[in-house]
Amino acid sequence: MPDRISHLWLALLVAAFAALAIHSLEQKSVTIDEYGFLPAGYNLVSTGDLRFSEWHTPLVNGLLGLPLIGADVVPFSPPDGTPVEGRTWFWNNGEWFAQANADRYHALLVRARLVSVALGMALGVLAYFFARQIAGPGAGVAGLVAAALTLFHPDVLAHSRLATLDVGLAFFFTLSLYALHRYLKAPGLRRAAWAGAALGLALASKFTSLVLIPVILAMAGLLASRPAGSERLGGEALGLARSRGADRAGRAAGPAG
Repeated sequence: MPDRISHLWLALLVAAFAALAIHSLEQKSVTIDEYGFLPAGYNLVSTGDLRFSEWHTPLVNGLLGLPLIGADVVPFSPPDGTPVEGRTWFWNNGEWFAQANADRYHALLVRARLVSVALGMALGVLAYFFARQIAGPGAGVAGLVAAALTLFHPDVLAHSRLATLDVGLAFFFTLSLYALHRYLKAPGLRRAAWAGAALGLALASKFTSLVLIPVILAMAGLLASRPAGSERLGGEALGLARSRGADRAGRAAGPAG
């Protein structure tokens, strides 16, 4: 399949995914995790205080808070003497934020949810290029199958409409393995730097990404020791690790992960 045609089909798949996610997120009420993550993300990016993200590394939670900057948000103001840390604080902050912004709460929630939709779209595109890289040149069909299976996986569809950390984690988790695979296929300083940066982004997304460290070490050792001519086999093994790792990451929901 020509690249132009496969790219067009990819765009259609991503558009269909976005339409489904956006239609659903506008109708869904707040979930328990969003109740805490929404104000935590806003407070994190508006104050720079990392205590608002003490349960998780801050990258994805901060991204969720970015669309609220410049919106009509009532500033954070906890009761006097209230400690701003710990599990009780996480949920109390959600209650204060919801009460202070009651008349605009759902609109703010929709803004944050759109970040998850964008990350879900990016995950589908990444799956497309990862599968093409593993399958070889001209493997447009393989890329489209991977993109479709990713974008319309029930877990991805469900979490892409929520202002939580899971789809962002799945994207950066997969990005790390994609960058590693590119480096192992053609080692070089630039690709090593990209692989290190991608791993850093994954580790900054959620503590669950710590599982990447043994996975990367194991896959690097496996691929480095492969016999000549087994590049595709090694790529398929890494792709399998990616799909299993991303699925586990997508299921690691909740603020205590």
